[in-house]
This record gives sequence, structure tokens and C-alpha cells, in this order.
Amino acid sequence: MSSILGLLCSVLGTISSSLCPDYAVDSSSQGACTVARDVPLRMLAIGDSITAGWGDPEQNSYRLPLWNRLEADCKERPIFFIGTRDSGSMSDNLHEGYPGYSAAKLATDIEYDLYVSLYLKPNVVFIHAGTNDCNDMLPQPKSAEAAASNVGKLIDMAVNAVPNVTVLVAQIITSDVPGKEFMPMINRGIREVVAAKGDAGFKVMTIDMSRIGVDGTDLADGLHPNPQGYRKMANLWFEVMQVASSKGWITPPADVTFGSSRRSVRGQIEQLVGRQ
Repeated sequence: MSSILGLLCSVLGTISSSLCPDYAVDSSSQGACTVARDVPLRMLAIGDSITAGWGDPEQNSYRLPLWNRLEADCKERPIFFIGTRDSGSMSDNLHEGYPGYSAAKLATDIEYDLYVSLYLKPNVVFIHAGTNDCNDMLPQPKSAEAAASNVGKLIDMAVNAVPNVTVLVAQIITSDVPGKEFMPMINRGIREVVAAKGDAGFKVMTIDMSRIGVDGTDLADGLHPNPQGYRKMANLWFEVMQVASSKGWITPPADVTFGSSRRSVRGQIEQLVGRQ
């Protein structure tokens, strides 16, 4: 618990300075500020082993190529990731990626950690979850709508904690995970859940990533993207951020007040979680 609170009290000072450009950057948008001009980006990536970066030798996932594209797009603004976990050779390597976790498990088992990150008031949240739900649907098929509903719970956590946040939700990439035949149903459910959240007035948008991994060339092991696959994910995240920006959705992140003590911070987080 103390380590989480220690992270909470220090992470706002973790702002990236320089990163080695390990991935190629598309020059077409360099310097154009097509994503939220002059708006600092405080971003939270939520998901499973793909978010953590498995399949990438450096474990930077889509986070580093996305960071590089955003930095090239608009250099004069802070860009950083937040989270309670870290992986990758990049200096700005925080996230909420939990290998092996289904959307159901993400929505229930790590609630406290997610709220620690959400307490830091990200203005953009990325969600790629549902791959491991395919495996959970075997041998007796369960409702694909249930998996999508749990993605919806993650969205609810974000918008309840940070009402003005922009939530970008991926329709999951294609892989050889057991139960992969359920992926189209899960992705259809994700589209429906996101549409309902949008109709309710929240800034939630989905991006179809299902074509990544179809022929296997984007995968390292049949399950996780290789660096090429992660670059493709980053490009799609960047594109949907451009669309969100055109709608005026991405606004400056809110200030975070920690109160006078770690105890007060813990109390505020537990109030969000609903454990008081």
C-alpha cells in the first residue's frame, strides 16, 4: 500500500524529456499539432500483456511509438504516461497493463490500482482489453456481450473518476489465442458499448484494430504484437486522437490536489473505490 501511495505522490513529477527514437515516425504530421494543439497530455494505458509490451523485445508496447508520434506532431508540450506499473526501456514507461487478465478481471481485481492512476486525472485513457476473455469462454461459450460489458465497466470507472476525460477503446487485435473465434463477437459488443456511452454524453470513441495480426506478420508469437504490430497500433491510436481532437474533446488535464497527508490521499481514493 505504501509503495502505491509513494508512487501517487511522486508520479506527477515524471515528465518525459528525451527518448531514443527506436521506432520510425511518420513525417506527414510532424510539427502540425494535429492532436490537441498546446494541450499537455497525461495519458493512461489500460489492458493486459499487450499494454505491458509482451512480444516487443524492449517491452515498450504501442506506448513508445505513440509517444514518438505525439512528440513529433507537437513538440512544445508535455507528454507523459501515468500508472502504477512499469515496463519497457523507454523512460516514460508507466501503465496499467496486467498480463493474463481478462476484461472481467481488470474490472474487478485491480480496482484500487486503477483508481490510484485515475486519481491523477489523465485527460486521455486508452483501453485494449478482451483478448483473454476469449480463452475464458472455453470450453462452454459464455456471452461475448459480458466481455464487452466489462470493458464498459472500465469506461465507467474512468468517466466517473474524471468526468472530462477522453476514453479511446480498441476493438482488439487478431491473434491465435484460444477461443479466437469469439473475437468478432467481442469486438461487436465493444462497438455497441462505446456507442451507448457516447449516446450518454461521454467522450468515448472506439478504433478498429482487428486487422492487426490477421496474417501473422504483425505478431511475435502468434499472441502478442511484434514491434511492427505495435507501431500499427500506435498509428491507429494516433489517428483516433486526431479525430477526438477535431471534436474538441482533448482538454488540459485537471490539477491534482493531494491534501495534507498520505492518509487523506488514501481516504479520497477509497471513497472513489467505494470502500468506506
